Amino acid sequence: SLSLSVLFSYKLTLMAVITFVVTSAANMINDSFDLSVDKINRPERPLPLNKINPENVLLVSVFLFFLSLFLSLLFHFYIQLIVFIAILISFYYTPVLKKMGLIKNLSISLNVFFSFLCGGLLTDNVMAVIPIACFSFLLITYREIIKDLYDYEGDKKNNIRTLTVVWGLKKAWW
Repeated sequence: SLSLSVLFSYKLTLMAVITFVVTSAANMINDSFDLSVDKINRPERPLPLNKINPENVLLVSVFLFFLSLFLSLLFHFYIQLIVFIAILISFYYTPVLKKMGLIKNLSISLNVFFSFLCGGLLTDNVMAVIPIACFSFLLITYREIIKDLYDYEGDKKNNIRTLTVVWGLKKAWW
């Protein structure tokens, strides 16, 4: 059984920090790479408004990826490996994975799945987190497809082969 001491342990707190840092870096690097798309889909954001330098955002995101990798060294090999894979997915998301339709959506879902898996590994309760990790994987996949519906115009104009661009809005919705 899971005790409160495990839930409030420094290891679980540090893992939450690593997850936050990787997610922050992933969002930053995506915004940096996706500037031309965001000028269409999200023109009110700081990067399209030239309030922030894209190169600085890229540098900070790379620093945060290295920081999270460094912090993961405090854990056992499997968590280090998961953090490394999550960083690779996050780094290659916009320049490579985003052009691969459903693979793009599944890669984001996999990173969410990983966060639950790390929690299970840290608490020696992997089997207990698998159902919620799988549910989260499916829910995030759905969310990512919905987000693609909103980004359709910018993705289409920039030749990004998302599910909605390849299949069309109606089929992607279904």
